[in-house]
Amino acid sequence: MTKPPMKRARTGTRLRHDGQGMVEYLVVVMFAVIAIIALSAPLGGNPSAVSQLATSIKSFWSNYSYILSLP
Repeated sequence: MTKPPMKRARTGTRLRHDGQGMVEYLVVVMFAVIAIIALSAPLGGNPSAVSQLATSIKSFWSNYSYILSLP
């Protein structure tokens, strides 16, 4: 019988590169979220999209908890 080939252990450099990729991804995502929030600021007195979303989620959970409390 032949033995399966041995896997090489990851080197420290490889691990650092993997961590760097995750940090870069998080920075890009954070920048995108900040840009979306900044661009959805209220213009002309209309509530922002983020504000509307927060209000609708609050209303949903309020109604949901009320329905759950009924006998």
